Amino acid sequence: MAGKACALGFAGWLLVSSLVVVQSLPGPPECKAETLQKVEFGVGSSAAQSEGGAAAGGRSPSVWDIFAKQPGKIQDGSSPAVATDFFNKYKQDIALMKSMGVKNFRMSISWSRLLPQAVKGSSTSPEGVQFYRAVFKELKDNGIEPAVTLYHWDMPQVLQDKYQGLLDRQFIDDFTYFAEVAFKTFGDQVRKWTTFNEPWVTCNLQYGNGDFAPGITYGDSGKWKCGHYLLLAHANAVRVFRQKYNTNKKGRIGMALWSEWSEPWTDKLEGEMR
Repeated sequence: MAGKACALGFAGWLLVSSLVVVQSLPGPPECKAETLQKVEFGVGSSAAQSEGGAAAGGRSPSVWDIFAKQPGKIQDGSSPAVATDFFNKYKQDIALMKSMGVKNFRMSISWSRLLPQAVKGSSTSPEGVQFYRAVFKELKDNGIEPAVTLYHWDMPQVLQDKYQGLLDRQFIDDFTYFAEVAFKTFGDQVRKWTTFNEPWVTCNLQYGNGDFAPGITYGDSGKWKCGHYLLLAHANAVRVFRQKYNTNKKGRIGMALWSEWSEPWTDKLEGEMR
């Protein structure tokens, strides 16, 4: 068991209702019990993949709402408009988590729900704030700790229309503002934060080859611009969190990286290869 816990990446995802249960790859035999104690297992999801309630409470569209309406873009024709309806069924889903013994839940905040206009200086949606505070309270009441992602691929469509989202430097200021609003509004309920989910996917599939929403092919230029502005936005958000909202050092913040399990082509030493 200790060996399995030391795998550096999670291998598979098993979908259970709106939840995602993590299964790990076998790890190295030297993984020790004290290392296992530092690993916090749980389940995860994201706003676009689970919430639904696309227009509830004044929420504005994300790029996925628009992308999913285009014929042929989503293989089975499904849509984030309803998804697994976590917006209306979060109490049932959290009860299911509790019944499974879950202690940690990774989820994301919909930028479009919290800040419908999305830009720096814009107002929060009271309904959006109320929804997330209710979710965090329900999790706490059931002994489950949230780990909250700020950007899980769901760029507000208003920012995509205004300046092509992650391809413009203005994104840095708008994202930093969104992050600070989230820290300030939910910091009493959330200790663990993730700025971006899988930047490789964002910059290659969203702003490179166009497989993911917004579905526009920007090529290598798009990938590099996206990566540059994303890293600067991440750095700004982390600095704001550490300087203003984590003075007691009890919170944590980072980035969720995408990776695959790799093994060497040969077990020969480099000097023996010809």
